[in-house]
Amino acid sequence: MSTRDVDSLASADHQMAMAEAQRIAAAAGRGISSVDILIGMLRTGGAAARLLAERGIHEAAIEVLGCRVRPDQGLDATAV
Repeated sequence: MSTRDVDSLASADHQMAMAEAQRIAAAAGRGISSVDILIGMLRTGGAAARLLAERGIHEAAIEVLGCRVRPDQGLDATAV
C-alpha cells in the first residue's frame, strides 16, 4: 500500500466522521463541537475508532461526558 493509498483512506475516514458529526450537531440544533467529532469518529469506524477503542474510549462514555461539559463555541469544522 502506497502513501497515497493511506492518505486516501484517512481522508475518507475523516470525511465520514465529519459528516456524522455535522449530522449529530444538526439533530441537536447547535453548531458542531469536538464531542460531536469524537462521536462521529466512533460511529463511522476506521483507524481513529480502532485507536480510541484500544484505549478504552467508547461512544457511550463520550456521550455521558459530553453532557457534563460546555460545548465548544465557534468551532470551525473546515479547520479540523
